[in-house]
Amino acid sequence: MSDLDGLYKNENTVEMKQAEHERYERWDHALNDVYNQLKMTLPSDEMEKLKHKQRQWITYRDETALQESSKYKGGTHEQVEYLSVAARVTKERCYELVKTYMQ
Repeated sequence: MSDLDGLYKNENTVEMKQAEHERYERWDHALNDVYNQLKMTLPSDEMEKLKHKQRQWITYRDETALQESSKYKGGTHEQVEYLSVAARVTKERCYELVKTYMQ
């Protein structure tokens, strides 16, 4: 992710939003990779439970990002914060799934 650091150099909101969007996309891709691996390895009953938990987690991710970005409501930094929080929460979920199911 260090390749995105340059986008923060100028403190330009558009570039920061671009960086956070890319960071979120990368973690989302990693999460999908982990999830797809689990689909191939978990017993079907465990996978069904995980599907349900994952749907709840998606709601949690979106609500958390919305809540934390609301402190910038209407400002130029609101979307940057939303994406930043979504990326952070998605990263945490990746590590949580690996720790819980892949060790």
